[in-house]
Amino acid sequence: MREKLPDGTLVVTNRFGNGKTATDPILHWTAEVYSPDGHHVSISEWNGENGYTARPGTPALSLEQLKTIVTDPCS
Repeated sequence: MREKLPDGTLVVTNRFGNGKTATDPILHWTAEVYSPDGHHVSISEWNGENGYTARPGTPALSLEQLKTIVTDPCS
């Protein structure tokens, strides 16, 4: 999902499965912010110790929480 904020910042959130186009089951969540000044913050979450051991399930943080982290002015 892409969202442009009033200040021109672009926020992108995604959910991925096992592969480039797979979405079911969801294994990987990302949130990124691209600021007009070139500032870029990215955060990624997997259900597992790494990308190879990821399993379906409820993530520790929701996409909304990941979005909050990347859009925080202190990040």
